[in-house]
Amino acid sequence: MFHTTRKPGEFWGWIRSSRISLFFVFLLIPTLPMLGCYGEFVLTKQLYEFNGDISTNGFVQSLVMWVLSCFFIYSIAVVVDAAILNLIEFWTGDNPALAKSTFQNPDGSQVVMTPLNEGKDLQVDMVRDGKVYDSRQMIRTSSTHFDIYNNEGQMVGGVDRGTDGGLTLTRSDNSKQYHLSPEDIQGFKGKVLASM
Repeated sequence: MFHTTRKPGEFWGWIRSSRISLFFVFLLIPTLPMLGCYGEFVLTKQLYEFNGDISTNGFVQSLVMWVLSCFFIYSIAVVVDAAILNLIEFWTGDNPALAKSTFQNPDGSQVVMTPLNEGKDLQVDMVRDGKVYDSRQMIRTSSTHFDIYNNEGQMVGGVDRGTDGGLTLTRSDNSKQYHLSPEDIQGFKGKVLASM
């Protein structure tokens, strides 16, 4: 009933005359080499977790999701994941969003941070003269808490993120507790960046 017969070449004439179709054809051409490049979509997952960690209130989470969607943040994250990060991960086996970070201390030692479990957990190695002399693993147990384990697998403490943006560090036996304000954390970030 709606079937129309086209003469040979009419299809390509229609494609050429339709600017929207031409736009989508050119948009899809770069995706051809990426067929089969399925990755972990780490950036998109991290954005989703960030959205969930904003608040425990579902209304606030929904509001933040709508704001991020209106500014195309989710769309950008998916495109960057699909077109760049997953392609790199497919060909190299490593996702740049989960790359190790190395910080140089003034005494010559290094702190190497390696994301684990799709970025949810963190391995922190202290390195001196090319050898790891101490290691800690931070395991995320909730959106605001990490348990800290030593290299023997014993829990040695925890880190809680407060509503003010500060961090509270606690030893496993609760004998000592330290609080870092947001200003302390910013100062530490500045020192780390200055040492790089």
